[in-house]
Amino acid sequence: MGTSGKSVKPHLSWGSNTVTAIRHLDTPLICIDASQTYKKIRKIAFACDFKDVNETIPVELIKQTVKIFQAELHIIHIHHPGEHLLQSTHVHQLFDDLHPTYHFPNHQEIEKAINGIIRQEALDLLIAVPKKHKLFDGIFHPSDTKKMLFHSIVPLMFIRN
Repeated sequence: MGTSGKSVKPHLSWGSNTVTAIRHLDTPLICIDASQTYKKIRKIAFACDFKDVNETIPVELIKQTVKIFQAELHIIHIHHPGEHLLQSTHVHQLFDDLHPTYHFPNHQEIEKAINGIIRQEALDLLIAVPKKHKLFDGIFHPSDTKKMLFHSIVPLMFIRN
C-alpha cells in the first residue's frame, strides 16, 4: 500500500486509509512511503516485544516471508532497564532454523532505536505485528504501531497473528 493521504503534520504522509487497513487487515500488508525507492529485499527486521510469544507472533508467516525473499532475518527487541527477557529463549527456539541476528538496543524511543538498527545493519524491510490494546479491544496502541508507521525509514510489513 502506497501513500497518498493528506496529513495535518507535513512529515506524516500516511493517510487514514492506510491506518484503517493496518487496523483491520486479514493478510500481510506492506506500507511503502512515497519517498522510498524500490530496492531488493535482502535483510528483514522483525520488531518483537517478547510478550506472549506463542499467542502473538505469526511465526510461519514471518518464516515464509524471509524464505520468499531469500533474506537474512534480524530480530529487534527494545530492551528497557530492569526488564527480564524470559521469553527470549522461546523466540530463539522458534526462529533457530533461520539463524537470525538479534539486536537489543536500550532506548526510550522505540522508533529511534529501530531506525538506528535499520541504518547500522542496512536492513530493507521491517515486519511488525500490531497488537490490540488489552483495555480497549479493537484499538491498536498508538504509541507503538503509529510511531513505527510514521517514522520508519524502510517499507513496513504489518502481519496480524
